[in-house]
Amino acid sequence: MNECILNQLFGLPTPHFSYVKNIDLGLLLFLFNYSNQKLHGIYEATSSGKMNINPYGWTLDGFGRTKYLTHVQKRPCLHCKPLAETLLKPIIQDNYYNDQHHFMFELDRIQTANLISKFSSCVLTPIF
Repeated sequence: MNECILNQLFGLPTPHFSYVKNIDLGLLLFLFNYSNQKLHGIYEATSSGKMNINPYGWTLDGFGRTKYLTHVQKRPCLHCKPLAETLLKPIIQDNYYNDQHHFMFELDRIQTANLISKFSSCVLTPIF
């Protein structure tokens, strides 16, 4: 999580490139932290989704190859209080599958608008 924020880069394992390759410059992004089950946002893509922007990111020593090879560069748009999954789940309910603990990453326009509205109600600091 800290490295995502520090390096202004999001990454996922290679099998998720099907999602990442659809990211274009300017697309709004959110970051789900699986460790604490909270969604962070709001971010904007400053690159298209690509492979190997930083092949050494998210490694302990910074020298080994990462398992998160699909990347998108981003910048913060709005610094908001993270949303707990209990607040997120009703908005993206249609994206949950099988065990109801995992969800598809891609959002439609209505889901995105609802998340932006939810985040806008808990702005911590504006980003300029």
